[in-house]
Amino acid sequence: QHHPRLQQSLDKRITLLPEMLRSVGYDTYGCGTGPRTRPSYGYSRGFDRYYYEICDKKVGIATAESVFSWAKEQDRKSGYKKGQFFYLHLLEAHWPYYPPRDFEWIYSRVTQKEVYRDVKKYRNIKGALDFDKEQGTFFKDLYRAELDYCMYQIDQFLAYLKDREAYDDSLLVIMGDHGSNFNEHNPIDVFDLYQESVNVGMAIKFPKSLNRQGVDHGLIEANIDIAPTILDMLNLQSGSPVNGKSLLSNSDELTGRKDVVNSEDLYIDRYSVSIRNKRNTFIYRTRFDGTSF
Repeated sequence: QHHPRLQQSLDKRITLLPEMLRSVGYDTYGCGTGPRTRPSYGYSRGFDRYYYEICDKKVGIATAESVFSWAKEQDRKSGYKKGQFFYLHLLEAHWPYYPPRDFEWIYSRVTQKEVYRDVKKYRNIKGALDFDKEQGTFFKDLYRAELDYCMYQIDQFLAYLKDREAYDDSLLVIMGDHGSNFNEHNPIDVFDLYQESVNVGMAIKFPKSLNRQGVDHGLIEANIDIAPTILDMLNLQSGSPVNGKSLLSNSDELTGRKDVVNSEDLYIDRYSVSIRNKRNTFIYRTRFDGTSF
């Protein structure tokens, strides 16, 4: 609905989740580190404080460590109060790959060359993205190193929440927005709707008071399920239509729904949509001139 890739802002007629939470007394904090999360696209709406800075892993700007440090600083300034909502965006595991050296050395198997780290630079120099096996392995190694660094910083933040005795009462959602291609169907820097791009992990830790154990009900969840889950947990009603389903629904309600997820990709001159379940994926792509590809 908001088409951020086309440099359009979020629709002001839609009430956003932080706006809903702030209206009932929550302090809301947001942090964006990617070009698609800039305030001019409307992503700062509803936040009491929104910190935006483009991540530059090469020089250590807006990395996962600095994002979590910012969040802890806001928590400290609030007096460690309850009733806070944080949206924290991390750009780790997104190319170009510049994991910290302490993590990179675990995986790196080839000569360290600056050009190998940035896929776009490699494409401009080589004129194509035809990697040999060694080069492809190096990109995967750097990707794994960035994931390790990201998870380490997440673990450190969870430890912080436990130390200040806020972990048990918190709802935590950790998820990726998309995966990475490693020449399975497309070159590394090309986003598409194949499984490697859209089948990403999501972990949810509910507050201890809900007495919810981790379960796998066999369904595919989607990022649009997060907002209705939060609203359901707080017993709040949205002033705008909310897509998705609450993950607090009982097993019978969830399994009674179709196990199908839609994904969309809108980019300059083309539109793609996929319909998938755990067995099959159907992808339709079209250009705005009416031709399919």
